Amino acid sequence: MIVLGDGRYKETALSLIKEKGLESHFNFLGSFPPTEMPKFFSHADALLVSLKKDKIFSLTIPAKIQSYLACGKPIIASIDGEGAKIVNDAKCGVTSPAEDSLALSKKIKELMALDKSKRSEMGNNGRAYYEKEFDRNNLLEKLEAY
Repeated sequence: MIVLGDGRYKETALSLIKEKGLESHFNFLGSFPPTEMPKFFSHADALLVSLKKDKIFSLTIPAKIQSYLACGKPIIASIDGEGAKIVNDAKCGVTSPAEDSLALSKKIKELMALDKSKRSEMGNNGRAYYEKEFDRNNLLEKLEAY
């Protein structure tokens, strides 16, 4: 698994990975500028978004979700509220409650057990949802209609 970014729990994750003897399964590459992220996304089988379990976070839509939808890749979402609703409504991935690591691992296994065509369909669903709900031109047209 390739992990990008330097979140505040990176050191904790690295310690747990070492403790469990899983170093050969993870590759932490660090942070990159936003302009370089699509290059990484295009090679991914799925993209992960997670948020802390908190009422305020359940009311927000992480910017990553829009980026992930636009990339046309299945989304693994460990989030509550609006973000999870988008992934479910778009039929573009799997969701588990925020901070529920057992449910998250189960959902990842479910996603990876699907055949490639089903995962591809999820990615296409996400791209279509992005174009319908978040594409700039569509948003401007909706705004003008109001």
